[in-house]
Amino acid sequence: MQLKGRTMGLEQASKIQGVLSPQQLLPEVLHQIASASFQGCLWVKHQAVTWAIYIQNGHLNYATHSIDPTDRLDSQLRRLSHQLPALTDAVRTQTRLMLDVHTPIQGQPSLDYQAIETLVEQQHLTVADVNTLITRLSREALLFAFTLTEGSYHFQPEAGIQSPLCQLPLLSLIDHCQKYLRAWQSLGPEISSPNQKLYFSSQKYAHPRLSPEQARRLGKLLRGFSFRHLEAILDQDAIKIAQSLYPLIMDRTILLREPQHPFNQLPKILDFNQHSHSKNTTPEVETELDVLVNQESSQKIYRIACIDDSPSVLNAIQNFLDDESISLTLINNPVRALVEIIRVKPHLILLDVGMPRVDGYELCRLIRRNSSFKAVPIVMVTGNTGLIDRARAKVSGATDYMTKPFTQEELSKMVFRYLS
Repeated sequence: MQLKGRTMGLEQASKIQGVLSPQQLLPEVLHQIASASFQGCLWVKHQAVTWAIYIQNGHLNYATHSIDPTDRLDSQLRRLSHQLPALTDAVRTQTRLMLDVHTPIQGQPSLDYQAIETLVEQQHLTVADVNTLITRLSREALLFAFTLTEGSYHFQPEAGIQSPLCQLPLLSLIDHCQKYLRAWQSLGPEISSPNQKLYFSSQKYAHPRLSPEQARRLGKLLRGFSFRHLEAILDQDAIKIAQSLYPLIMDRTILLREPQHPFNQLPKILDFNQHSHSKNTTPEVETELDVLVNQESSQKIYRIACIDDSPSVLNAIQNFLDDESISLTLINNPVRALVEIIRVKPHLILLDVGMPRVDGYELCRLIRRNSSFKAVPIVMVTGNTGLIDRARAKVSGATDYMTKPFTQEELSKMVFRYLS
């Protein structure tokens, strides 16, 4: 009888499928699954984005989506590192490498979840840390899924996580995520995504509440990072940062740009009923702007070594990374590069591939042979875009790969990724 009941349960669960619409939203589907105590994975598809929502007996084990899980996990690990010294640059770099080199296996949890499992096994995360991390990542994934008014979904029984790291009560999490979504929607249409990029327009147009020093600090902070990246840098919830900066966005002291690819593939979080708030409405949760702009930034100076035989590329990097928190060492002679690197001891190395006498791959191998630079991130910079070139970079010991020509935004994102 138990087997028959279980079979009937699987059949019932497998019938949970359909299309989303303004009359059938994802929270309603999740309520149905939670009330039936099914175990498995709810797959949601909208255009180029796929969500995986792992559920077990009315609890959420994890929620993620297909848009750059490496960047999303890294950002939340960086935020956690403010309280967890064990989450060093080296640990986070190894986690990124794991996600980059492995291929998802059907029937297995998502790679970002497996990376979290590895961090637990290596004792970098406690049970409490895991709950915090998974709650934040799942809330971020569900934020976009809850906006969907079109798309398809199907529940796959027994495709869930067998030994989950945590179990979050699904019904209370749904309620929490809906409140989170409404808080974001109250800032629309000016703010339509946590992935929008922020730029400080000019001190000339600075808000009257900003002193010259506050304007300077804000200008230094807002250089194209998204709300989500600022969350990691400042260790504050992205929604609180958005609420703090909202008056400056309204008067165009701060300019917003659309999310960078691939995050521009995610839906906007505007209220599809278009019951947008009045321009005079104050956001639901007040956060003092002064707390944000007066926050002291880290005094650490990050050393970056740039190795390239092209003076124009080195000049571009110098102009792009003109910041008092960065110390650049520009090296145009690859033969002298190793000596200079040992002298400077950089936190990050940008290394050109195509150089005379010693190419980037060989130089990368030489750098890695020095025990002092085993964990230093090395980013290969090249005009080649093929998979073979990327594979050669990995084999030689490179941490990441950046294609020429690159923009200031792309370079800043790479530096952000590897420097705390």
